[in-house]
Amino acid sequence: QVEETFDYADSVLAGASKSCDTQVANMYSVVYEICRNKIDMLIDFSLENFSWVCKTARDSPNAYAESLVEYMRATFSCLGPMDDGSRAGLHFSCCGHVAERLGELL
Repeated sequence: QVEETFDYADSVLAGASKSCDTQVANMYSVVYEICRNKIDMLIDFSLENFSWVCKTARDSPNAYAESLVEYMRATFSCLGPMDDGSRAGLHFSCCGHVAERLGELL
């Protein structure tokens, strides 16, 4: 009977571990979606009234670029609790999304 109890406990623990892994994966997907939506919002909002004709030479980035970089910097600095692989994946995905959106503008 003790062996059956340990087997049952092991199976419950394995199920709980799998469920936890699924929840963590879902959480990472939600974090990416939130970041992607915020990036889209920043780009869309910033470019609504953007003047595409340069009147003078600039020696600093446009405000929309600075706000986008600052958002990503602040977001990435808050990802300490994530494991390294997930954090790197989020960095890569967000930067790829920005590149894709900016490429669409060209």
